[in-house]
Amino acid sequence: MTAVITTLLEWVISSKEMVTQFVTFDEKFWLSPGANWTMVQNGPGLRPQPGHFLTMLGLAVLLLVLRVCFERYIALPVGRYLGVPKKKNQPAAPNRVLEKVFLKHNRKIPDKQVQGLAKSLDWSERQVQRWIRRRKIQNAPTNMVKFQEGSFRFICYETFFLYGLYIIPSKPFWKDTKLCWTDYPGKSVEADIFLYYHVEMAFYISLLISQFFDVRRKDFVEMFIHHVATLFLIGCSFIINHLSIGALIMFVHDWSDPILEFAKLAVYTKPSQKKAHPQSVSKWITDVGFVIFMCVFFWSRLYFYPAHLIYSAAFELMDAVGPAHWPMHNLFIALLCLLWCIHVYWSFQILRVLFSFVLAGTVTGDVRSDTEVSSADDREQTANGGQAITRRRDTSSPNES
Repeated sequence: MTAVITTLLEWVISSKEMVTQFVTFDEKFWLSPGANWTMVQNGPGLRPQPGHFLTMLGLAVLLLVLRVCFERYIALPVGRYLGVPKKKNQPAAPNRVLEKVFLKHNRKIPDKQVQGLAKSLDWSERQVQRWIRRRKIQNAPTNMVKFQEGSFRFICYETFFLYGLYIIPSKPFWKDTKLCWTDYPGKSVEADIFLYYHVEMAFYISLLISQFFDVRRKDFVEMFIHHVATLFLIGCSFIINHLSIGALIMFVHDWSDPILEFAKLAVYTKPSQKKAHPQSVSKWITDVGFVIFMCVFFWSRLYFYPAHLIYSAAFELMDAVGPAHWPMHNLFIALLCLLWCIHVYWSFQILRVLFSFVLAGTVTGDVRSDTEVSSADDREQTANGGQAITRRRDTSSPNES
């Protein structure tokens, strides 16, 4: 017992020291053995400086302002032209008894409780279940709201992808990741990579902030962890001059995002007969977009990202600086692996949509679910005269990375 307590105390003290070293930017924690901040921040060419984070924060605020203007003055008129529905869901009739039980059970009333409520209210079970369904979706955002949000994300993702496609393939480290670590840690930063980092960092700061105001999805926690881990990785890699490998990681992650967002926009559009483009076009774009997105996502994030980029950061860096590990490097690799685990989780969700796609012949849902109404709610089993009745509500899109 004494040995266990001693070990625990040593771990606590060690953890406290590491936190102190992290906060105070201790060279022993942040940099490879023998390196110092002078090597990283001083020298010819562009070098990462603490003050650059203020620029990134300013760009994030600018993006939020641009988003508000874009959604109001561009996305909204375009959505109207494409026939995106703006009608809100029909609210459930006011009922204090059902409302109290609904909130008590956190939106999921057990079947046995439904039977009791039906008897006490002199309703049929089907009426109670219909009220529950309407109550769940009455505050759900309209397709127009989701179209406005998705439009801005699509523009950003596509811009980042095209810019990355313009600058990254011309870099020597694109063909040979070992070159990411040439002259590390005193490597100067090229202006295009420098700009790439600033804009990507600003965008993810804006995503983290806007997540609390956007359509709340059922994977809110996973997305929050994803954004925090992404910001931490981008920020820390910028500080310690991991910009070459960081640019590759950001570029690879930008491959699938525009495809997904474009497919989702097609889901939200439900043009009327007066519109020039038929509903079948939106359906075709959604289905084809989902298949392309799935292939790109699996290849880029499940294979290329760990096999080449995580491997380079974990092992090829050691060839450049020597077989030594330091705390920041270990934390950096751990977060890269955490990001990969999130991709694996999303891959299983994508496979669920694929299974539905094979059965239904079209993409019928969003594995993330654009509202907090879970996928289990999208297919509700209700009893009616001993027969099971399966209802499907329209959902919005394939999974978002």
